[in-house]
Amino acid sequence: MKKVLTILIALVSMNLVAQTDKDTQALVDKAIAQFEKDGVEMKGVVYVGDGAFNLTLKMDHERFNASVADFALWFDGKTQWFLRSNELYISQPTTEEQMALNPYLLMKNAQTYFDIRKTDGKQLPKGAVAGLQITTRNYSELEIAKFFFDKDNRLVSLQANLQNGYHANVEITSFKNGIKYETSEFTCNPKDYDADVIDMR
Repeated sequence: MKKVLTILIALVSMNLVAQTDKDTQALVDKAIAQFEKDGVEMKGVVYVGDGAFNLTLKMDHERFNASVADFALWFDGKTQWFLRSNELYISQPTTEEQMALNPYLLMKNAQTYFDIRKTDGKQLPKGAVAGLQITTRNYSELEIAKFFFDKDNRLVSLQANLQNGYHANVEITSFKNGIKYETSEFTCNPKDYDADVIDMR
């Protein structure tokens, strides 16, 4: 599940990336604009195998907070906390490690890792008016991903095939931007959890 959470965080930010033709670039630019209106909160349901898990993702540029199933992740721009069941891992990830988790850094470096094009209009799910398909070049975790947007250029769903054979679908049920987050939203106080702390810094 940690890998699924990692990939989903990365995938949710991939709609902010790369280019091929003018129409595709226009769609990408409009999607980017939705993530530049202060903080963003997305809620949805992740479908992996026979399971369905609620997802909440809060983003403010390089800072983020994500939770799915019994996993939670915080990153304040320097320190990362990863909570799983009764274990809390604290680390200060390198730039390379952040690439798999940090939507802001992934956005900045995505052209190195992905090819992108618009999807066929016949492939659009309910509620979507446009879509992007992303194919990996140099990113080992992902084979292919598709992102679908509503008329306001907000993400409504995504589909992903992972290198390990997993297929994940995410339905976004709520997308809000323009949110002013407090710094505490992206930090974790170990005292708030009954968990063994594993400090890897």
